[in-house]
Amino acid sequence: MILMQVFVVRHGQSTANLKRAYSGWSHVPLTEKGIADAAHAGEILKDIPFAKVYASDLKRAMQTCQTALPGAEFETDPLLREISTGTLTGMYHQDALKMYGEAHLKCTQARDYSRYGGESHQMHCARVNQFMKKLEENPIEGNVAIFCHDGTTKAILNYVLGADIHPYRVSTDNGAVCIVCYDKGAWQLKRWNIV
Repeated sequence: MILMQVFVVRHGQSTANLKRAYSGWSHVPLTEKGIADAAHAGEILKDIPFAKVYASDLKRAMQTCQTALPGAEFETDPLLREISTGTLTGMYHQDALKMYGEAHLKCTQARDYSRYGGESHQMHCARVNQFMKKLEENPIEGNVAIFCHDGTTKAILNYVLGADIHPYRVSTDNGAVCIVCYDKGAWQLKRWNIV
């Protein structure tokens, strides 16, 4: 039997996703579609008993958790937050491009918002790695759910695979479920982007 099976859930569509705005560490809520995304994730998870449930402490992840697993107790952890976009947070993508031009395009393509007081892809992965190491140090026997964000889900994938896959090379839909497991000191990817 696998020691720990982890179900990683990307939050449902947020108002920032809909408007194509940088959400970063802001507490944007889910849209009506986002609530439906979360409910659909709940359908995927409905027959799974969870020994532990975690969520990013940002509103859209907590709302997804509460919708998908109504009544479940969960622990929030800021290590699970999305990449910080610094002063871009709340700004529409097209407005940022007009304001900052080609330099901004390069930052976005590299997923490096450090010039705006945010995080780079590497900084985000290092933060998420801290959470994953905490799981390894105190592995939970059974199933674990993690409600988080697109970038965080991909940072978890990088950790599990021991790779540095650029976030734009893989996709996760809003409300998608990904499954990884930890046993005998090793991580394994089981399924990606279940919708």
